[in-house]
Amino acid sequence: MRIILTGTPGTGKTAVAARLAALAGGPLVDLNGFARSRKLFLKEKGSFGEKTVDVAKMGKLLAGELRGKKSFVVEGHLACEFSAPADAVVVLRCDPRVLEKRLKKRGYPGKKIRENVLAELLDYCLIKAEVNYGKPKIIQVDSTRGTTAAAVFSKARRLRGDRVDWSRQLLDAKSLKRLVKE
Repeated sequence: MRIILTGTPGTGKTAVAARLAALAGGPLVDLNGFARSRKLFLKEKGSFGEKTVDVAKMGKLLAGELRGKKSFVVEGHLACEFSAPADAVVVLRCDPRVLEKRLKKRGYPGKKIRENVLAELLDYCLIKAEVNYGKPKIIQVDSTRGTTAAAVFSKARRLRGDRVDWSRQLLDAKSLKRLVKE
């Protein structure tokens, strides 16, 4: 099975990716490593070592690498930014309040935490995946309380995911104000 695994940083992609690839019966393509090994970075900025990836070039190189493969897992938050061959596209989701705690624990700077939490609130990866892969292939999996590769694989095979909706949190003006402050 050909699976794309994407989602906002901190949703749990790396935690399930290797086992998911084993269940799918193919190799794991880690997009961060893929970008590093092919020198796809356009620039680096900021004290957190933020790097900008040439996403168009990444998509083309990845498509060539995956051509003819019957099973694999591609893992990375940038996987929603382009199209690659896929039977299922899994968008891992996490309650923004929990995501914020996870990113703080990782040492993300406040600005990056706010950007990623806001992206999760606004369904950024989901919407980009739908545009690039088409809605029928997309499933969401709520990883707020954790998830297993077996659960993700089962949902991907059936193309039946979880219902995820953080819109109520958008209505919480206090939380939203805190996220959009500079």
